Amino acid sequence: MPNGCPCYLIGTIRQHLSNFGENPRGGGSVMSLDRAMLRRESYDTAQQFLSVSDPSLARFPRPTKALAFYWGFRVVELPRSVAHLDHGMIIGHRIIVARERRFWERQLTIAHELGHFALKAFNDQQEEECSAFGSALLVPFEDLDDSLRFFLGSGPYSIGALAWSEAETGVVSRLVHHYAVGYKALIWAIGDYGLLQGVPEWHGGDSIDSLMVEYRSAWEQARKRFETSAD
Repeated sequence: MPNGCPCYLIGTIRQHLSNFGENPRGGGSVMSLDRAMLRRESYDTAQQFLSVSDPSLARFPRPTKALAFYWGFRVVELPRSVAHLDHGMIIGHRIIVARERRFWERQLTIAHELGHFALKAFNDQQEEECSAFGSALLVPFEDLDDSLRFFLGSGPYSIGALAWSEAETGVVSRLVHHYAVGYKALIWAIGDYGLLQGVPEWHGGDSIDSLMVEYRSAWEQARKRFETSAD
């Protein structure tokens, strides 16, 4: 039984999650195999998961260890050499994470592993869905959209506009700290939510590496221009 969770909520979360079918992942799946739809459904599940958790756990950055504890999991940080893992895994009621990883990486790992629990996804083919769940848990659309609108106006935005605004106001860095995620995870989420020009909704990860190269290049150009104008 979840350590900090009232007994009645166990049935509540199970009822919410059962809306996706008796066996939402794996053989006989009732869900579409389309990647974009799976990522969207993972997002919806993350919001349901949070809505039936303790309201105090909805703050930013997400208290992932407290969320895990609420649902009956203890987070254990172990050296990679001992745990034989790269990022993390669930073993019984423990979420094991690599101690050497940076804080924001551990945040995303815990959220990802909670996705395995919430989505009932326990094989390697469902890693992307769990990553989508983790991203949605840490960086929800409404909050991100409001923040970007405040600094940049209405989207979708170009990578260049994000980089320029970062050089001018530090907006991307502010959001990275607000959500306690990495730059790559943030750009991925912006793309998934249809807020990046040229990136179809829920396909932010399809070209994330090239997007990051483009962003860093644009940011470097903007930074140099600001430095030149300051002189």
